Amino acid sequence: FILDAIQHNGMILEYTNENFRSDTEIVSMAINNNGDALEFASQELKNNKEIVISAANCNYCTTIALSNASKGLQEDSDFVLEIVKLDGLSLLFASSDLRENKEIVIAAVKQNQNVFEYIQPTFQNDPDVLKLLKEQD
Repeated sequence: FILDAIQHNGMILEYTNENFRSDTEIVSMAINNNGDALEFASQELKNNKEIVISAANCNYCTTIALSNASKGLQEDSDFVLEIVKLDGLSLLFASSDLRENKEIVIAAVKQNQNVFEYIQPTFQNDPDVLKLLKEQD
């Protein structure tokens, strides 16, 4: 019964016990239905790159996926770079150190120029960032 319900509405994961929230197959099923269900996964699965990427690939869930990912993934430069290439606004949920990483900031702005208003002031005056914005107009 629960598996059927999760398959039709991933957010039901919120009302399940820890065994369900820790089960890779069940959580995958939930996030394939609704990427926002990652919020209710166990901490271990929030640290699983494949699970978080699956949630990010769900329609309109990329930004939310990084916000629900573990702190460790929010601090993983390779992982954050991969995520901001899917949705630049995900930069908002990266660690503060990575929000100051020029490569990540440029990838985020390149994917979504709307992130410009949220980047560090030092990057708002960076010639490479400004050039990128000009190219996108």
